[in-house]
Amino acid sequence: MRFCEQNQIVVGLMPYDTMAAAAGGDFVSLKQFHHVAIMFTRAAGSAGEDPTITITQATSVAGAGEKALNFTDIYEKEGVTNAAGGMAAIGTFTKTTQTAANTYTSGTSGENDVLQIIEFDADELDVDNGFDCIRASISDPGSGTGYYGSLHYLLLEARYKQDPVPSAIID
Repeated sequence: MRFCEQNQIVVGLMPYDTMAAAAGGDFVSLKQFHHVAIMFTRAAGSAGEDPTITITQATSVAGAGEKALNFTDIYEKEGVTNAAGGMAAIGTFTKTTQTAANTYTSGTSGENDVLQIIEFDADELDVDNGFDCIRASISDPGSGTGYYGSLHYLLLEARYKQDPVPSAIID
């Protein structure tokens, strides 16, 4: 089975200067998927200018009823850029566990290249009250310039096999 035959990718935020302003990704719907991995990448900047990721849930892709969605686990790869432009010698994720909250800030991500992933199963949302959409937002970490980042949603395990895999940006 091919990845694109049972999964969907949504660009939440195209590469942008994370130092310019805070940015909210699009809402995506989990109605057609069992799992989502939210992936944030950012180029190295300055120490102390660490972006914060905030996760919220809603009852529609328009953001109706938006409220916090707490999580405990974050998977990260942090390091410096190597000569080829990739992350130097970082082959595995480091798992960080925090007290349940809907935000996360790494104290060392400002000065490093970073790839962070936060994951949810669809049933971790407040499904009893109709919440089936999710969004990640990134804070403005400081006053520097040129520290570009992007945000992607990897929607996994489509509930029903169909070609093409359903969209996640409509209700």
